[in-house]
Amino acid sequence: MTDLTPDKQPLVCSGCGGPRDGSQNRCRACWSRYMREWNAKNLDKVRDRHRTYKRKNPEKFRDSQLRTNFGISSRKYDEMLAEQGEKCAACRTPQPQLKRRLAVDHCHSSGQVRGLLCSNCNTALGLTRDDPLILEGLISYLKITRTDQQEKRHEK
Repeated sequence: MTDLTPDKQPLVCSGCGGPRDGSQNRCRACWSRYMREWNAKNLDKVRDRHRTYKRKNPEKFRDSQLRTNFGISSRKYDEMLAEQGEKCAACRTPQPQLKRRLAVDHCHSSGQVRGLLCSNCNTALGLTRDDPLILEGLISYLKITRTDQQEKRHEK
């Protein structure tokens, strides 16, 4: 339902002349177009505002990023981290020994979250395109080419 002026005339969009609702002087489509154009012209202001918000609200920003990118809340992330013993799901490196938080590993085709990985393991998995055959090939290659020094180091 569109709003009416005091003399019962429908409010019109200043962009397209069509009906509008709410307190904006534009309809939703024109407002969206206007904001896209304004953001494109004012990238520095938009980036500064974004940086300021991120700095002042780190937990809200983190929660927003997790929800937007992976469909999980920061609470769910923390639960997953606890379930994994606060370690990378692949190499088992403890979170405190890492420079960054564990990354959310997910299937790129389904979006399904699989677990939390350190940057190295997440990058390695991505570089192999999540293909078990490539990973198996790499493992075989390492076993075949292992040197005596690697054997001794691995035994410790």
